[in-house]
Amino acid sequence: MNEHLTVSESGREEIERHEGRRLQVYDDGAGFQTIGIGHLIRPGESFPEGITDEECDDLFTLDLMETERILYEHVEVPLSQEQFDALASFVFNVGPGRADRGGQRGKDGFVTLRNGRPSTMLRKLNAEDYIGAASEFTYWTKAGGKVMRGLMRRRERERDLFLLGTA
Repeated sequence: MNEHLTVSESGREEIERHEGRRLQVYDDGAGFQTIGIGHLIRPGESFPEGITDEECDDLFTLDLMETERILYEHVEVPLSQEQFDALASFVFNVGPGRADRGGQRGKDGFVTLRNGRPSTMLRKLNAEDYIGAASEFTYWTKAGGKVMRGLMRRRERERDLFLLGTA
C-alpha cells in the first residue's frame, strides 16, 4: 500500500541528526556496538579500523531499506510522506522487536513486543487511529531501562512530524 513511499531527503537528514555519524565503533545508549549512522553491528561484522564516509552512507542506505521493508510489510493503511518519515525514524531507532522465545529475551519494537503481541502503536495505526498512534511515540523514551532526554526530544519531533502529515 505504501510501497510508493521512500524515506525523503529531509527524513534521512532527520534520522542522521538524531543518530549522529561516527566512523568508529561506539556503544549506543543501550550498550550495543554501533557504527556509522546508528548501524547496529551484527554477528560477523567487524570494523576494527572504522569506516569511510562512503561506507557509512552505504550502511545507512541498507539500513533504511530494511526500515522501509518493515513499514511496507506491517502498515496496512495509507500514509502521508510526513507520517512515513516519522515512522521510519522511529522504526530505524527501535527496530521491529521480537518475542521472548526458548529462553532468549525478546525486545519490544514497532511490530512485536517481548510478550509476542503487536505494539499498541501499530495496532492503533492499522485501525486508522492516526491520532492514537501519534500519542504512542512518547512512550518509547528508554534505552537500557533508563529514560533518555535525547529520546524524549526525538519522540516529540517524530510525533510532531507524524501529526503534520495527518489530515
